[in-house]
Amino acid sequence: MPKPDSNREVTTSLDFRREVIRKIKLLGRARTHWPGKGDPARSEADVRPLTFRQRSFSLVPPRIVAIGCSTGGPEALTTLLGAALSWSDRVPIVVAQHMPPIFTGIMAERLARATGREAKEGAQGEPLMGGKIYIAPGNHHMTVVNPERPSLRIGSEPPVHFCRPAADPLFDSIAATFGPAALGIVLTGMGHDGAAGARAIAEAVGKLIKGERP
Repeated sequence: MPKPDSNREVTTSLDFRREVIRKIKLLGRARTHWPGKGDPARSEADVRPLTFRQRSFSLVPPRIVAIGCSTGGPEALTTLLGAALSWSDRVPIVVAQHMPPIFTGIMAERLARATGREAKEGAQGEPLMGGKIYIAPGNHHMTVVNPERPSLRIGSEPPVHFCRPAADPLFDSIAATFGPAALGIVLTGMGHDGAAGARAIAEAVGKLIKGERP
């Protein structure tokens, strides 16, 4: 398919999105199974139909960025936030990193040195400020509350996917608090953590970015 003239058309043009889905469905219908040695013979028509659902795309600029990460997270965070441009000066950045106590404070200090931005462990009731980086304290979940004056809630609820802090509670909270103005970023080694929260952001018409290793 020819790429549209502008990136805006890629994300907002309904005709372009429908045509991409139409072609994927055609490819799915053409898929066949060729039995290998020892496999039971199967018909070429034995193809499961593909189903797709288009989601609305938010044109609202993000008012918060939530990042979930695990193995390799500190290095990936340093690379990501070190390269962040002016957008990171305007919005608060909240991070759920799978990490035990003490180490989250050390990571915040490292991020502050690497990025030149204020980075710290989040505190109960702390108001969110643009350009600052808030790290969930080790062994605590961190969520965002109060749409009018967004602030942090630090809790000791049970682990999610064996993790505390976990990305899912954080993502759920920004979806509920910011709706289409929420941006979620899933970085390395999350396992299932972050999947349900990412779905909540998508259902709230927010934006999502999934990181991959090169």
